[in-house]
Amino acid sequence: MTIRRRRNRGGTEGFTVVEVVVAIVIMAIFIAVIFRLFILQIQVGTGWLQYENAEQLAYNNLKKYSRYAAAQTDSCTDYPTSSTQKTLLSSSTPVDGLPSPVVQSVISQMPYGCSDDLLTNGYPVQIISTVTYGPNAKKIIHATYVGTGG
Repeated sequence: MTIRRRRNRGGTEGFTVVEVVVAIVIMAIFIAVIFRLFILQIQVGTGWLQYENAEQLAYNNLKKYSRYAAAQTDSCTDYPTSSTQKTLLSSSTPVDGLPSPVVQSVISQMPYGCSDDLLTNGYPVQIISTVTYGPNAKKIIHATYVGTGG
């Protein structure tokens, strides 16, 4: 049994214009989908990098202020009776790696109230570090408790 090749009517072999156009359209759709996935991957990567930068900033602020400012509390003069919290840091300066506006704050609060009796018995002080960044005001919060200095 022999296999014979069929020739086109015109006597030449090759692709028709319709076949070439269909192939180009399919390739263009494929390239557009791949390009869109690439752009999406860049956007997701950038978002995670910004999140990690804000996370690290909030954690570093928490570490810094929980060691020094709040743990040294041995008097209620910093905590008026009308409010049991004080601001340790309030900043709205730009930060490399984060979209503006960037707002950093660290507050210290006495969740059980403030009295000499509570301070001498070592009731904890809560330190809350917050970083808000970007036009959508994404927020990262870290908190910890530290013992009072009494």
